Amino acid sequence: MMKGSTGLIVVLCLSTTSSISIWEEGKEYHFLEESAVHVGTNDLDSSASGMRMMSDVRIQVAGNKLVVSIDNMQEAHYSHSFPQGGWPYMQMQEKVKDPKSKYIPSVGYENGNTFSIMLEDGLVSNIELPEGLSVNGKNMMRALASILQVDTTGHEMEMWTRKERSIHGECDVEYAFLKSGQAEHKEVSKTVSHIRDCVKRNFKMFDNSGAYSCNGVRDDIYNIMTPKGQEMSDEKHDDVAHTMYRPEPIHSTSMTTFQMKELAPEKYKVEKIFSAGAVVIQRFTEEGVTHVTLANRTLTLVEVKDMDALRTVQNPKTFNDLEFEWMEGNTVWNAPIGVEGLKKKESFFYNGYTMDETQDAMMEANKVNIKKHVEEMHHFHDPSQHMDETIQKLQQNGIQKLLPFFHGLNYDSLMKLKSFYFGLRTDNDMDKSVRDVFLEMLPVSGTWPAALVVQEIVMNNDLKSDMETARILTSIPFHVEPVKVLVEQFFLLVLQSSSTPHLQYPFTKSAIDLAYAHLVRTTCHELTTQQECFKALHVEEFIKRFDALAVDDHANLNHLMLVFRNFRESEMIEIKLKSIIMNKSPKKYDSALKTQAVFALAERAIRQGLETEYFLPVFLNRNEDHEVRIAAFDMMMRVTPTTTTMNKIMTYMIYETDNEVFNYVYTAFEKFATHNNEPCRQILHDYAKYFIKYWKQHMWQKPKYSIGISKTFSNSFTQEAYGYSGSVEVHTVGSHKATTPLSIMVEVKSHRYHHVTMQDFGMFIRMEGVSSKIVEKIRDFTSTGSLEFEKLKEILFTNMNIRQRTTVPAKLDLVLMMKDNVVFAYHLTDTEITGVMGKLGEYLNTVKNMQDVFKLNKHFSLAWDMFLYEQPTDLGVPMAYASGATSALGLLGEVKKDSGLKGEINFRMHLNTDNSDMMTVIHPDQNIKFSIQQDRTYKHHLKSAVNVLLDTTTRKLMMTVKVPDVETPFSMQGHSQTFLYTTDNKIIGSQTYLEKSCPTCLMRQVVSKGEDHRRNIDILAEYHEIGHVYGMKVDGRVFDCEVNEAFSPGQRFLTLLKSFNPLNKEPKNVLNIVVSGIRQLHAFLFYFPKIESCGMHFMLSQSTMDPVKEIVLDFDLKKFQNIEQPRKLMKEKVISVIGDVIFKGRVNRMHHIALEYVAAPMWTKSHLDLDIIRKPFVLQAKNYPEFPIIFHMRTKAMPKMNDRPLKFKDLTSVGTYRIHSTMELMWGHPDLKIKIEGDHKTTAEAINHLHSMWYHKTCMREHSLPEWRQSEGIPTTDACLYTMHDLFTLRHYTWDITATNLEPWMVSAYKKMGALVKTSLFPFWEFTPEFTSHEVAPRQPKLRIEQIFHPKMNTFDLTLQVDKDVSKFMGVNYGILQWNTEPYLRLNRIPIPFYHSSYLRPEFVNYMYYNNVINHCHATSHSVRTYDNVTYPYTMDHSCWTLISSDCNEHPSFAVFMKKEKKTPLGLMFFIGDLQVEFVPIKTNVFRINVKGDMGQGKQGPFDLTDKDFLYWSPTEGAKLNTVLPDFMFKIFRRQNNYVVDFFPQMMINYDGNSVQVLAGPQVKGQHCGMCGDYNRNTYKELLDPQMCPLNNGDEMARAWALDTKYCPTKITKPECLQSVRHL
Repeated sequence: MMKGSTGLIVVLCLSTTSSISIWEEGKEYHFLEESAVHVGTNDLDSSASGMRMMSDVRIQVAGNKLVVSIDNMQEAHYSHSFPQGGWPYMQMQEKVKDPKSKYIPSVGYENGNTFSIMLEDGLVSNIELPEGLSVNGKNMMRALASILQVDTTGHEMEMWTRKERSIHGECDVEYAFLKSGQAEHKEVSKTVSHIRDCVKRNFKMFDNSGAYSCNGVRDDIYNIMTPKGQEMSDEKHDDVAHTMYRPEPIHSTSMTTFQMKELAPEKYKVEKIFSAGAVVIQRFTEEGVTHVTLANRTLTLVEVKDMDALRTVQNPKTFNDLEFEWMEGNTVWNAPIGVEGLKKKESFFYNGYTMDETQDAMMEANKVNIKKHVEEMHHFHDPSQHMDETIQKLQQNGIQKLLPFFHGLNYDSLMKLKSFYFGLRTDNDMDKSVRDVFLEMLPVSGTWPAALVVQEIVMNNDLKSDMETARILTSIPFHVEPVKVLVEQFFLLVLQSSSTPHLQYPFTKSAIDLAYAHLVRTTCHELTTQQECFKALHVEEFIKRFDALAVDDHANLNHLMLVFRNFRESEMIEIKLKSIIMNKSPKKYDSALKTQAVFALAERAIRQGLETEYFLPVFLNRNEDHEVRIAAFDMMMRVTPTTTTMNKIMTYMIYETDNEVFNYVYTAFEKFATHNNEPCRQILHDYAKYFIKYWKQHMWQKPKYSIGISKTFSNSFTQEAYGYSGSVEVHTVGSHKATTPLSIMVEVKSHRYHHVTMQDFGMFIRMEGVSSKIVEKIRDFTSTGSLEFEKLKEILFTNMNIRQRTTVPAKLDLVLMMKDNVVFAYHLTDTEITGVMGKLGEYLNTVKNMQDVFKLNKHFSLAWDMFLYEQPTDLGVPMAYASGATSALGLLGEVKKDSGLKGEINFRMHLNTDNSDMMTVIHPDQNIKFSIQQDRTYKHHLKSAVNVLLDTTTRKLMMTVKVPDVETPFSMQGHSQTFLYTTDNKIIGSQTYLEKSCPTCLMRQVVSKGEDHRRNIDILAEYHEIGHVYGMKVDGRVFDCEVNEAFSPGQRFLTLLKSFNPLNKEPKNVLNIVVSGIRQLHAFLFYFPKIESCGMHFMLSQSTMDPVKEIVLDFDLKKFQNIEQPRKLMKEKVISVIGDVIFKGRVNRMHHIALEYVAAPMWTKSHLDLDIIRKPFVLQAKNYPEFPIIFHMRTKAMPKMNDRPLKFKDLTSVGTYRIHSTMELMWGHPDLKIKIEGDHKTTAEAINHLHSMWYHKTCMREHSLPEWRQSEGIPTTDACLYTMHDLFTLRHYTWDITATNLEPWMVSAYKKMGALVKTSLFPFWEFTPEFTSHEVAPRQPKLRIEQIFHPKMNTFDLTLQVDKDVSKFMGVNYGILQWNTEPYLRLNRIPIPFYHSSYLRPEFVNYMYYNNVINHCHATSHSVRTYDNVTYPYTMDHSCWTLISSDCNEHPSFAVFMKKEKKTPLGLMFFIGDLQVEFVPIKTNVFRINVKGDMGQGKQGPFDLTDKDFLYWSPTEGAKLNTVLPDFMFKIFRRQNNYVVDFFPQMMINYDGNSVQVLAGPQVKGQHCGMCGDYNRNTYKELLDPQMCPLNNGDEMARAWALDTKYCPTKITKPECLQSVRHL
């Protein structure tokens, strides 16, 4: 009765909810199950490795309960390729026996067992599993239960979604109800995409790349925080999941279909169930390699009968979910594990797979394989002779292949190995090498036992090296998954570091704290317990250490701030950092520390969405230091700000008073607008493009990319086809007190999968005050005598009451980062820097006279990335995907140092890079795995010797380089292949199941189209003969290659060109195209995103017959002028080198080389001569005659200017300026030569266009002002300098090329180049009929190339003429290279003497002005243009000497004064130290010069200088008129009406009676005082008095800087300082 009543209730419930019935009460359903799981690929050739199973599944129905039993299980293994579009096996229902996967009996982990599930509306509510069954058996039952459930409530809809439990977690499953052609047959299918649709997905992942996706997610979309730092609620999942879902590189799906027959309305019988689940790894988009794990299952109904006795579950245990159970379980941060628990060996994967070997066997395998690796790195295999052996050795002995022999070892075994390796002799090369490799790979293995061993090594000082200890320590946090008990072991190092001597070494002490913080942050990754974790792991102890430090303890404060940066996610750290940044801390810290605080807080702020709230107020605070503001701006830009924020920043820049901030923000906007390589900055890129357009249209300041100024820029490439890109970002922060940068940060980044960014390397260097130390060295180097400055100090600091400029104490900070973690930091203060420089000098002096022999034997490794991903398959067995890349560098040899500058180094160097991707499925027995793997392995080897002798007496340099032997050539090898393999978990693997199921299958099989598709191509065959002549063997080839791009020279060249394609580079300049192109090529080889096998090989060695054993370079440097007299830089310079290059062997091949380069002053003309003459020799009875290669180049500027100063009339002239050049190349015989005559000039069109430019109009307006109107010189304003540069910019280039007796290959080359140019410029080709009146002589062509740039139209015309065959290309502009931008914008590039884009003299001068190498102040009788480019008017109502420019530091070297005169508008007096020089006006433009001083000379003069006269002054001889003194301190010379004072490198003065121009060197910046301003690049508060109080106007400046206590009959009323706080 009860049973019937229950049935009635169930029926009523079903009818109420309109549910269907698919399982009939009291029935038993017998299904034949066929299932399979495998890994493989369908790229290139369909291949798979896996297993399939067959069993009888019986389902008994008892109300809402299904009791499921599995019996008669069989299995079959397979590993082979199969036809494209086919299947790797045949099912039993096809009635065909499959010889490649025959079934064999299997005990099966489900076999003979029963489980039951309870259903609610067809979905599983709980499951009963036999408690004694293995974990894998239970998981397979959970997987089957996931398949059997089907929602029975949505049949009235064609599509619907239900949340259901499955082996993958709790997922939103999409249903479809389909009707077939036969009315009684129906289908219900359900589909789920696990990454997108599962709320609590059951997976495991380890990723040490530090990468983050565009949405800020690092691991999985659920490991994120809302803007307030809370976990995402389930309710928000549906809205957020779609925006955060990214299909690559991992995509996981499941689909199950029920085929049913309708027996009655809403009553169905299941006839077949089939399901398929796939995990797809696609790292390099659709164009790259695809690895797939596929699990499928088919249940075919055999019969339905009345149920007999209901089967029972043995020792049942009930679970309320179907989630996969991991063998290792979930390890939380505070898991109750003791230290002994850490010492146990670990499995390779979370699923428990490990090696089934004894610890002794694993230790022995470790020793054997490390030794094999080292031996193999020293051994050369020639793929042209032994290709299969070369591939096998290369693939089997890569550095990554050592890791399994570390993973399987426990702590005791590793300690035994440590003792073994440390017991080896360090003076034996092999023993030392294997010891180093063990120590390098120990932390990379990432196991808990390995971490404990490293801690032991550090604690016991086993390495006896500060640097090596620091390296091994900082490596640990990148590779281990820590727990609290492990972290506590490393905290013991922190505690001991204050008392243990070897832990106090600088690098070790720094690394202990940095590595500990990194380890703690890795431990505290769970959001729900994160802050509890940080608190338990002693974060507060570090804050207390920080608070205990004095604010001036620069090194320790900055060290702890970097430690905070590695902690990063701690809320306690966040509070501390906020108080420092917001100036709410009880202590006030300097800008250097606050900047680091901004960096340390950034990631937590970004993860919480609080970056704008935290950093925007800091950035907008003009009272904050510019360094801190720039850091705050940078951190905001790491994510995408709103348009409101972008608009606020741009608008705020209109009123920005700090030039450093303005310039940095502008260059940042320009960088964002230009670069589109970083996937996570696409929106920022769009915003910046929008705002920068209007910023440029309303430009209120001119930004610069000059040396030392605050700026940011990036060099990048994009490989769109494979979804990766790379960039190098540079951030420079300038200083107000020095020309050199305050700090520089460089980040090398990689971007993958179109949505992931990671930092490969980072470097930050801050050098506050260091430039002053450099300036002191320059002064010592250039000074010809000592200066006395006591009287000048009295005038400046006593008589004028000037506030002395304090010298900024030197502080040096060097920080290295990897994957956004600080791994190395070094801090030096003023006295420490001096000490280090002194020790370095002492060491160099010691080395000079040292005689000793040094042994070299060191190995270094670097793990680029390590990634592991695991999840269950639909069959219930786990799959795993692992990738990793490691490079290992070995250097062995010895260095012999003799006395003097003589030494020899014999060395052997090898580099191995091993990059692997593997997807695997584990058999339920935990012993067998099925895998598909791609290995890219590279090995480079060089064994040679270099001997160097530099004789400073005879000025000769001799260098000898040994050519590698035949047995040990210089070689570069690389090979990539993808293969299937299946094996058991033994050191020497086997697969007995595979032998039984598929006797023809191989355990390891390369994925390939076949042997006939793999090619071996010698790509350097044409160079073999040249190598033979020079006694060397040169070989380059691709081998075992089926990549199409390698098959022909054209395809190889095209592939190379794609790497250097400017369209995917930013910026599009030659340097970046080359540098980023090399990096793009390297990235392609490193990733090698192709499934095809391919190997590459290059080799160079001595030839087997008549070899060259060494190359000798013997040079005479007697005529090589170094800068012995730096004060004569403006004179003619000569570089001359003569020597021989000898290829030495039984037959010597001698080459005589003579190089001479002569440049006239300011490079008005130059000539370059290079002669290379191969002397005759006889080789194997064949005579090789003398063979010369002679190159001559002459350049000359016309008209010749010499040292005539440029005048204003030059800016208004319409004359043509030209550079004429002649180049001639002769080789082999005087009749074989090419002559190129170039004539490059300015154009009238460009001059007309110049008149419309803003800077020309501004310059004309400035010259019309009263103070410039009477001057013949060019106003020294920015506008006039830009005008001058534009005027002299060449825009019409002509090359006339004459060749005689060209070699056939040369004829072919120039014809192909012509065809290439014509093809590339095809749209602009004018097809005007041209006829040749005579036959062109191809071996003696006359070519003319003419190129004219049109600045107004931003185009150029190109004419190519070969004899009388003319091709014209008009109006060329592809919009890629902006060559006709305003010429001054190119001034950040160094002028090249060999190729002029402009007259070199004005270009060079403008370059120095533009980049602040020199800066100038200009004073007239009515206005002053300051060093910071502020021009203000003034009225001088007194006749006292007024200071316009002086360096006002502790040791002032000069001071320049002016005053009103009757006979000329301005008088001039200057001091060089205590030496006083005064220009006494006689009449307009005529002056007498008086020199006064007590430096042993007293008063001298007066001196009257006429045109071209000069006056030298030296400490020993005083002033001499028209006599050159070799050791002069300063000189004065006159050119027409202009007087020039040269006091190099401190300052120069140009004076003509109407105005005074002072040119100051970069060392004066931040130390200056006078009417010329404070020289700090800021235009804000430029008018300051001697005590640095702000003034209102130029009249007050003229009174404030008057020297009225000396040389003046009247007392001047100085303006009062009305502000209580003086400007600093």
